[in-house]
Amino acid sequence: MKKLLSYIILIFLFLISCSPRPRQTAVPQVPVDHGVLSKAGTAPALWLATTDFQNAGVLRRLCLKTGELKDLLPIGTDVRILPDGDNRLFLLTSIRDDSLHILEGSEANIVAQRALTPRVNPQAATRDNEGRVWLVSLDSNEVQIFSKDLRDEIATVNLSLSSLKDDDPYVELSSILFVAPNRVVVSASRLQRGEYWIPSSTSGLVIIDTETFKIVSSGLVDLSNPLYLYGTEPENILLVGSGDLSLSRSLFGKWLNLSTVTLAASQKTTLSSRILDSALCADGKLSFIEWIPEEEKSCIRVGDQNLVCDQGNGGYIFNKLACSGDIVFASYVKEGNAELWVILRDGSEVRRIPMKQPIQSLTLGP
Repeated sequence: MKKLLSYIILIFLFLISCSPRPRQTAVPQVPVDHGVLSKAGTAPALWLATTDFQNAGVLRRLCLKTGELKDLLPIGTDVRILPDGDNRLFLLTSIRDDSLHILEGSEANIVAQRALTPRVNPQAATRDNEGRVWLVSLDSNEVQIFSKDLRDEIATVNLSLSSLKDDDPYVELSSILFVAPNRVVVSASRLQRGEYWIPSSTSGLVIIDTETFKIVSSGLVDLSNPLYLYGTEPENILLVGSGDLSLSRSLFGKWLNLSTVTLAASQKTTLSSRILDSALCADGKLSFIEWIPEEEKSCIRVGDQNLVCDQGNGGYIFNKLACSGDIVFASYVKEGNAELWVILRDGSEVRRIPMKQPIQSLTLGP
C-alpha cells in the first residue's frame, strides 16, 4: 500500500512538472511606427501614470525606441511622476497614504521610499548639489529636506512668511527647482480656499541657500497660480503659471534673474485663456495646453504655433504634456475615451493611442 501511494505521488509530481506553466501576459505593442518615434530625440522612454481617480492606477512605460508599452507598477489614485536625474523617477502619492518613492531604471525598481504626513498633498521634488531630496506639499508650509535614500529628514524650512500669506493658513507650495551652485527656488500658489479654490492674482517666490537652509530672498510675483519652474542657470529661470479661475488673465511666462536676487520679470506673455499644463522643449520653446472654456476648446501650442485643437467636454480635453525632440506627447480624455496623442511639432502628423485609463501624469525618463 505504501509503495502504491509512493508511485501515485511520483506520477502526480511528474504530471505537474510537464504541464504548461502560466505565461506572462504579452506586452501590447503601441500602434506607432518607428518612423514617428525616431523623432522623439534621445529620451529612452515616456512614463505614464494612468488612473480612473476612483480605483488604483498603473505606472506604464512607453519605450521610444521600440514602441513597447508596458505596465510596471500599481499606483494610487492621485500621483505625480517627475524625473530624478537620468536613471530615476520621483513618484509622489497623495490623498491616500501620502508618500514619496524613488524608482530606478526601466523596470521602475523601488530603491527608496518614505511615508509622509497624511493629507499633506506632495506636489514636487528636486535634488540639490549634494544629492539631498527637497519636497514641497500643498497642505504644508514647510519645505522638507531628506537624505539621498529618504531615510532621514535632515531639515525643514518654514515658509509661513508674512510676505506670502493670504486669508488662510497655507501658502500652497507648488513647485521647486535646484539651481547650481547652491540655490533652491520654491513657488507658492497662494490659493484662496473657500467653496472653490481660487488663485490669488500674485504668487510667491522664495530662494533658499542649500548650504545653510536659510531663506535668501522672498516676495510676490505678478503671475497667477504657478505650475512649474524651468532652468539651470541663475540668470535664466522660467516660472510658468496657469492663470486665475476668473480667466481675466493668464500670465504664463516670467523670466527671473536669481543671480541678482531680483524677482522682477524681464519677459512675459499674456493670454485671455488658462494654461492647464506645460513642458519645456529641448530647444527652449515652451509647449503648453491652452484652455478656452467659452468655446469649449483646448489647444496644444508650442510657442506661437497651434499644433492641434479639439472641442467639447467643456474644453477640458487635453490635460498633461511632455516634449521630446520633434514630438509633443499629450493626454486626451473625451466622451469616456482616454488616449495618448503623439504629435509632430510641425503639425504634420498626429497618432492616437488608446489607454485603459485616463493619464494623470506624464514625464520622460529611463
